[in-house]
Amino acid sequence: MGTKYAELADAADPLLAKEQEKIDAAIRSVASHQEKMVKAMDEALVCNKTATDAPLRSDMRAHLRVLGHHKASYEAIKAATNKDKTLVYVVLTSPPALMGLKPDDIETVRSEARKSLNPELFKAHAEAGKVIERMIVASKAIGKKREKVASYRIADQQAANDALKALRSTARA
Repeated sequence: MGTKYAELADAADPLLAKEQEKIDAAIRSVASHQEKMVKAMDEALVCNKTATDAPLRSDMRAHLRVLGHHKASYEAIKAATNKDKTLVYVVLTSPPALMGLKPDDIETVRSEARKSLNPELFKAHAEAGKVIERMIVASKAIGKKREKVASYRIADQQAANDALKALRSTARA
């Protein structure tokens, strides 16, 4: 004893599930591409000369520590914007406490260095983030549609149960 609502729910549910899976696969694909962009940007931050020169790294850390937190933070961010890979590499690979910096400062330096050394890739990464946000909104919208379709099925089942109750009550009388 079905109605058009139950038929609608039965027909729409697989279609919505298929669309949901397509969007989720696209989100995973864009997120994977975004991770590759981050990896490429981070590879550009490596300075091979500085990596092999321990006394240089030690001197740079000591210099930043002597400056104090605010000046050290300013110098590190300035180095990132000026594409000074040597200082940026030291800041990103050393413990923040050894340079008088805070972990938030390190993330700011990393972001600024990514932006200055790979501006196109950084912009593409930001755009990919916006695309993911829009896809998530679309995925949530499909989820709401699936809930609405499920409510049609529940309403139809409730109507069928009410009809059976009425039929049973007339059969007893």
